[in-house]
Amino acid sequence: MTWMAAKNVVQGLETLLEPQPKSQCDARMRPDADRWLKAEETEMSTCYDKAAVQAGLTLYQFDIQGAFLCPPIDQEIYMKLPPGYSPPPGKTAKLLRSLYGLRQAPLAFHALFKEWLLKYGFKPIGGDRVTFLLRCGLSVVLLSIYVDDGISAINNEALYKEFLADLSKDFELSDQGKLDWYLGVSVKQDVANKRTVLSQGQCVKDILERFRMTGATPVATPMEANTHLTREDCPPPGKVDKQFRLEYQRIVGSLMYLSCFTRPDLAHAVNQCS
Repeated sequence: MTWMAAKNVVQGLETLLEPQPKSQCDARMRPDADRWLKAEETEMSTCYDKAAVQAGLTLYQFDIQGAFLCPPIDQEIYMKLPPGYSPPPGKTAKLLRSLYGLRQAPLAFHALFKEWLLKYGFKPIGGDRVTFLLRCGLSVVLLSIYVDDGISAINNEALYKEFLADLSKDFELSDQGKLDWYLGVSVKQDVANKRTVLSQGQCVKDILERFRMTGATPVATPMEANTHLTREDCPPPGKVDKQFRLEYQRIVGSLMYLSCFTRPDLAHAVNQCS
């Protein structure tokens, strides 16, 4: 073992043997406060909604209008003009800003928006690239961005309104108030009791109607016990109707969306079918 490796082992043992902080304030008063703050932010990044609810934070939502039209592009990209426009012979159009449908658009917008947040005082949480934290005394704004939709967990509405006002100076916003619907998930908040209920009831109804299953008989479990599907249970490749295959894939994909959000009880059955 090298001297540096031995030193790291000793430091690791000292860390394990030292008394643990009894509270958040205690952790921040220690000489190694940065380590505890980093651990706190990393933990928060893995359970965004849960942490927000337990901390008594209220969830709000906003939408950035024309998000992919905002960022400039740092590459030379040319495009054909749409019907109705006739460029001079031998000429084409060079893009100066991003467009919807452009492959680089999502990354370009994320870079622009992240730069704005960092200048404003937000800090990224751990290794999460889409979740940021703003602290102002005891007030916090915990922000997570998905494409052009933002979810904020806050404990000071005045600070949040000030943030939105500043953000609207550089981006066109649509303030949608308290979060009650997001990506097909219904959200019901009970801040007083630190409780939030997520539901995809409407999504389930839409899936049943789409695949003509509204009259099906409900069952107690998603799959019979000890069921294990194998390749032998599938029909031979040459005998599978293309339209039937597409319909089956759509059904499984719809159920996967449910199992990833609010119906983990479906995960095993969906995994078997996929």
